[in-house]
Amino acid sequence: MSNIPGAEVPVDHVVDSVNDAVRLAEQWRADGSHVWFRGQARPWPLIGSLGRLMETADADAEVEAVEARIGSFVRWAEKIPSLKYLLDEEHTDAFFAVLQHYGVPTHYVDFSTDPNVAGFFAAHNPSATPGQQGCIIAIDPGSFVELLRTIAQVKGVAREAWPEQVTVVVDDLWRMQAQSGHFIYLPLQSVENWYGYDRIIFTHDGRPHPIPVEQIYPTRKSSLEIKLDEFFSEELTRNNQFYLNEMFDQWQRQGIRVSHATAEVPDEMAYLQPGSGPHESWSRLDPRWHSSPPQTYSAATGDAPRVDFEVAGDQPTDLTSRVRQAIDSLLAAHPRSRERAVHWVIACDGEIQQQWSERAERVWDGMRGLPYDTGQLAAALAATIELSIPGRRDEADCTVLELASRGGATARAQVSTARIRSAYRDDLRRLLREPALADTPRLLLQVLRNPAFAFDFDKLVELFATSIIPAQVVRYRHDIAVFYSPATVPILGIA
Repeated sequence: MSNIPGAEVPVDHVVDSVNDAVRLAEQWRADGSHVWFRGQARPWPLIGSLGRLMETADADAEVEAVEARIGSFVRWAEKIPSLKYLLDEEHTDAFFAVLQHYGVPTHYVDFSTDPNVAGFFAAHNPSATPGQQGCIIAIDPGSFVELLRTIAQVKGVAREAWPEQVTVVVDDLWRMQAQSGHFIYLPLQSVENWYGYDRIIFTHDGRPHPIPVEQIYPTRKSSLEIKLDEFFSEELTRNNQFYLNEMFDQWQRQGIRVSHATAEVPDEMAYLQPGSGPHESWSRLDPRWHSSPPQTYSAATGDAPRVDFEVAGDQPTDLTSRVRQAIDSLLAAHPRSRERAVHWVIACDGEIQQQWSERAERVWDGMRGLPYDTGQLAAALAATIELSIPGRRDEADCTVLELASRGGATARAQVSTARIRSAYRDDLRRLLREPALADTPRLLLQVLRNPAFAFDFDKLVELFATSIIPAQVVRYRHDIAVFYSPATVPILGIA
């Protein structure tokens, strides 16, 4: 191996397969010569995703779009108490670590201390075409950055563009921790002309490096990642609206008559008696309803206990009490289980149901850090399992609720109409100018969208546990926002 200061172009070490590349990287790590590794599907130059954008024909527009995304994230994070710290200058690296791991282009380049992680990224990629070459880049970050900074200084590069070695811990960013992630801040381009770092070159044979996908991209989510789903769902909604508007404009230019309507936000006070306000239960909320405490991936998942739960598909009776017994047994054996990402394994008629198990785990992870009691946790898990059983009949009278953030992230939940009415505040009819609205949630929630006006918070907590959370989890994809706490849902209306 070379790594001679000032040597140009990467120094390539050719092996037969990605597994051989990982073994050589592990040998280098054991020897202490290289400690950070990066897997690439092709032997591309070492450059950040933002740097690649800056090399495209539409660089100005692309960079402007990235800046707009970052600006949107800043404005959103300013409103989230548990995330505001990311906006402090001292947490700049943590801020960009979050964005990097959610696909926002930056000048940060991912590395890992684990050669197996590098092998995964080298092989699990649409560009990892059999017969083509892939690589693992191996560096000693200290000497790598020191040399590049020295050369940058000699060349008169502005100091803010000098490379940096970045090791940052974001307690609740589990996907970064699962990947043993670190970064090189690298706004420079063509560093291959400055420093001949080592690359292990191999030929793709169509076989991935044998490491489970869920080990790199955990299916379990931290409280931070659950909250981040909300922002990226909002972004998806905005993008969809942008493309729809572009399509309408194109049709109009083609002479096609187009019209579209927008829903007006109701004046809620017009439907309430003078002096009405939010129910008093909303004025004394436990602060834990707004955010769960941060937790590292290893603390949450290491040696997490397992719960096996059997369901009879034709007679799913008494589910809530049985789930409650399972949770009670779990807490008796492992008293701190609500601090853990417990493994729920749900079987139906003797066959493990992977999707049901993942749904149960999603409910557990979303609720366990919030002040739901054990009975509410059990009710939510039982309802999730019941909704997963094929062929079950929906209740005769249901209403489809739409939950929304102020930024436009939405989720839907089909809920028993009677249960919705049971969560009303006791004095609702007296507050309404038209008391009959209370009889029909489909009408009431079109004009009273702020849940604090229509619902008793404690009753709404029960409705979330028994109905709203399970209905969201069963309905939606894993990457779409789910609302677990009534305190963080400013809009609750009708779909």
